[in-house]
Amino acid sequence: MITRVIMPQLSLTMQTGTVTQWMKSVGDKVAAGDALCVVEGDKATIDVESPVDGYLIKAFAELDEEFPVKQPLALIGDSPNLQDYDEEELQDASITAAAKKIKEPDKRVDLSPKNTEHSGQIKASPIAKRLAKEHNIDISLVTGTGPGGVIVKEDVLVFISNQSEDSSPEVRGKTQPLSDLEKVLASKMSLSNQEIPHFHLAIDLDVTKAEALRKQLNDQPELEKHITLTDIFVWVTSRALRKHSRLNATFMDGQIFLYEQVNIGLAVDTPKGLIVVVIKDADKKSLTELADARSEIVARAVDGEQTPDDLSGGTFTITNLGMFGIKSFSPIIVPGQAGILGVGSVQELEKRDEGVFTGIKTINVTLACDHRIVDGVEGAKFLKDVSESFSAPGSWLV
Repeated sequence: MITRVIMPQLSLTMQTGTVTQWMKSVGDKVAAGDALCVVEGDKATIDVESPVDGYLIKAFAELDEEFPVKQPLALIGDSPNLQDYDEEELQDASITAAAKKIKEPDKRVDLSPKNTEHSGQIKASPIAKRLAKEHNIDISLVTGTGPGGVIVKEDVLVFISNQSEDSSPEVRGKTQPLSDLEKVLASKMSLSNQEIPHFHLAIDLDVTKAEALRKQLNDQPELEKHITLTDIFVWVTSRALRKHSRLNATFMDGQIFLYEQVNIGLAVDTPKGLIVVVIKDADKKSLTELADARSEIVARAVDGEQTPDDLSGGTFTITNLGMFGIKSFSPIIVPGQAGILGVGSVQELEKRDEGVFTGIKTINVTLACDHRIVDGVEGAKFLKDVSESFSAPGSWLV
């Protein structure tokens, strides 16, 4: 019985691979899982293993020559003697005529790379040669770190990098250590980008009626805390999250965990850096209660007097950069949550309705979602409900 060992395709763009080292020679006995050779592709290098127990009876790929993917690199048989195999069986298992020539297996062939110091030849993988040529580099100046001193792609990249450093003028500067708060934020954001598959949806909200109602409420002398646009977004978002529970969730141990509470996190700029404070049970608070809670918790954060409870338990986050004139942006999800809403600045536009131009105010908002939990349709429905709420702000007073 003969088993083929195929040149793997390590990426969608890979058409050929290169054997940079043979670990076994023709005639060697091998076990399933033994490394037969080292293959270098366009984006990775791997060991190709024997799929079965047996003997290496043929090796097709020459060292350091490009070899087509999905073609037999070698043949593994259950006997080391070619006489034990039918000629037709060998032919059927062999490589196609368009591929590389076949090595004769009736004698043991030394497939290990030659030492470049003694052979006088420069051994380099095809990818390394091509990369050196593209950058006009004399490849004989590159030190090879591959098996037997073979120059591989990484060696050329290191050479290019060192050249760039040597030719660049010295740039003066100084390091600035991160605060403890910034270290935590950096760690969380790195984790978010690495583990959470983000997608973003954006929509322009007509906030004309909402701004008019906010001004009307703030003109009331008995109102202790002024209502901000952020308060309105917390009210609207927390109610929408009741209906769209997957946005008030997290991905945990291969399952979706739906939070029972709606706790809205608010990104706050403080003298010590950006932090996220949390308004608990936001969906159960009135607009004026949200304004009071937001004012108090933000004040504590700015003064550096926030409590652990102020910073914990968030289930969804809102980040507002509108006060800095930012029209739109794509926020990064806080780990442990399924979404975050980025709020831009108020824009004044003209809207044409039956030939009449009317001044309106709009805000662009961008929703980032964890694609493991939320799909595009669910995210779009959430934003639609937020938009409809802004078109009927009278419900906020209920």
